[in-house]
Amino acid sequence: MVGIDLAGSEKNITGICVMDHGMRTFSVRRDEEIIELVESAKGKIVAIDAPLSFHGEAFRDCDVEIREHCRIMPLTLHGMRRLTERGMRLAKLFRRKYEVIEVYPYASKKFLDIKSEHDLKKFGIHAEIKNKDEFDAIICALTAKFYLEGKYKAFGNKDKIIVPIS
Repeated sequence: MVGIDLAGSEKNITGICVMDHGMRTFSVRRDEEIIELVESAKGKIVAIDAPLSFHGEAFRDCDVEIREHCRIMPLTLHGMRRLTERGMRLAKLFRRKYEVIEVYPYASKKFLDIKSEHDLKKFGIHAEIKNKDEFDAIICALTAKFYLEGKYKAFGNKDKIIVPIS
């Protein structure tokens, strides 16, 4: 499985975590690098930290539901629009070969009581994390693992944000 903490622009770092037989993290910028890492992974699921749909409104049904538990930015903000557009473009490409889920590391950390990288040890994760983007990418991949195990909550009906539950 692959966790992607997607940046809204190729100028900024996107964190990637590949969890297959081991765990590897990467800091990349370009779409081509993201695509190459996803295609080189052994997994069949891609968990992306970015809105993967937009219907012209500030908040989708999944956003409204998850706002009861944690803060979330409106999709109509300029930076969020750019992130959403990039996320939708990559998700469309990945859906040809993989199951793609939308995740939100901030909520995942809250639901799993993860405050720092030291808290990852309780999930058997020992990693050298270079930056916050890689840390969030690990949370995305961990959320995908919980999803595959059926230990998750899906917020929303039309659109879904997947959050792990223990």
